[in-house]
Order: sequence, then structure tokens, then C-alpha cells
Amino acid sequence: MKRAALAATLAVSSLLLFILADPGFHSVEKRIYSQYTVSLVEDFDLNVVNQVPGHEAWLLTRTLNYPDVHSNGTSVLWAPFFLAAKAMDTPEVRAPLYRTAQVIANVFRGLMAALLIWLLLRRFYSTGVSALTVLILLVGTPFFWHLVYQPENADITSLFWAVALLHLYCERARFKPVAFAFIFGVALFAGVAVKFDLIFNGLL
Repeated sequence: MKRAALAATLAVSSLLLFILADPGFHSVEKRIYSQYTVSLVEDFDLNVVNQVPGHEAWLLTRTLNYPDVHSNGTSVLWAPFFLAAKAMDTPEVRAPLYRTAQVIANVFRGLMAALLIWLLLRRFYSTGVSALTVLILLVGTPFFWHLVYQPENADITSLFWAVALLHLYCERARFKPVAFAFIFGVALFAGVAVKFDLIFNGLL
């Protein structure tokens, strides 16, 4: 019964968040993350010179790549959603589908992050306290803004990865020390590819 209620809550939340999500994409990153993903699924590379506006495309490195300082691991994680959008229609109407894929990917990972946070809290606190904490996270931090009004940002995906790393760390007793060190190290540095800030998870 509890699992059914949880599934129903996630389904309703997904629908509401998808409806609320702003297609205007108030992005502070000039859409660079989604441009990386489009480059990956269209050109099979992470050189966004074909995706950036024409007045910026002249700026290239010696290797003919568009220079950028943003981590592109997030874009790789979004790729399955963009590939599904690409398979659905023709190039002429693909851009709106990519935006829809972006919203779905962000909402999915945001809800998974909230669920993982709740499960993590349940290790130490009651169900009520855990649920209240997640609610405070939703309304008392920029979480909801990045989930709904800035779906192109990397913050939701990096939060999901960070909480997943914490879960993995809490399960360390299930592994032999050497095996855990290897698995956690691989997961941590995969997270660094998502967003460099996640290196601090390892330092902590």
C-alpha cells in the first residue's frame, strides 16, 4: 500500500511539474548544456560550434572547438531523453521536442533526487520529519526554481548525483573496503564530469 501511494505521489508530482515547467527556459548559461546534448545526438561530438549562435561561432580554439568552461557530463546524462525526442520527428520540428525532452529529464531527476533525499533521511528520522524536510527543501531553497523555471541548468542533475553518492556511501558496509573504494571513486569522478563542484563530496 505504501509503495502504491508513493508511486501515485510521484506520478501526480511529475504531471504537475511538467505542466508548470516554463518552456521559456530562463537559463543563465546561454543554453550551453542543451547545446552540448544536441551536439552529442546530432553530430556525435561535444563541440557546440554548430549549435551556438552564428555571431559566436567564429570563436574557436586551435583544435577548432568552441571554448567553454562548463562541465558537459550533465549533457551526456540528458542524451537518452534527447535521443528519444530525435527519434520521434523530423529535424524541422525537433527543437520543440528537444525542449520537451529537457523538461522531462529535469523533472525526472529532480523527483528522483527528492525521493533519494527522503530515503536518506528515513535512515535517521521518522517518516513525518523526513517528509517535512523534503517539503522545506522544495519551497525554501532554489530547488523548485531550477526544477520548473530553469530546467536547462545543471543543478538538479548534480544534486541527484550528489545524493546518490551519499546513498552509496551509506551502503559501504555491503562492500569489501577495496571494492567500495574503487566503486565510490569511479562514481565520484563520474560526478565530477557532471559538475566539477561534486569533487567536494569526496573531500568531505
